[in-house]
Amino acid sequence: MPARRTRAPPTTPPPRSGRARGRPTADAERGTPHVDNAINQLFGNLLQTGATVGAVVCAFWVMWSGFQYMSAGGNPRQMEGAKQGFFNALAGLALVLGARVVAGMIVSAMAGVGG
Repeated sequence: MPARRTRAPPTTPPPRSGRARGRPTADAERGTPHVDNAINQLFGNLLQTGATVGAVVCAFWVMWSGFQYMSAGGNPRQMEGAKQGFFNALAGLALVLGARVVAGMIVSAMAGVGG
C-alpha cells in the first residue's frame, strides 16, 4: 500500500495587536519610538553638518589670515588685522564646537526620556 502523505500541522495565527482588542500597545504608551529615533537622527545629522561647515569656514579664515599676514610686507596695521582675523576664526570654531557639544547633550537627554 502506498504511503499516505500527511499534511503539515496548521500554524498558529499571528498574535493580534492589543489595539485590536481595545488595549493600548507599547508604542501607544511610550509614543512612537521610530518617529522619535528619526527626529533624533535628523537632529544629529544637522549637528554634524553644522560642525563640519563651521570647521571648513574656520580653516578658510585661518588660511586667509595667514595670507594677509604674509602679504603685509611688514606693515604693523595689516599684521595686526591678520592676527585678529586668525584669533576670531579660532574663537568661532570654539563656539561652533561648544554649541555642538551642548546640543549633543540635549539630544542624548531627549533620547533617554523616550526610551
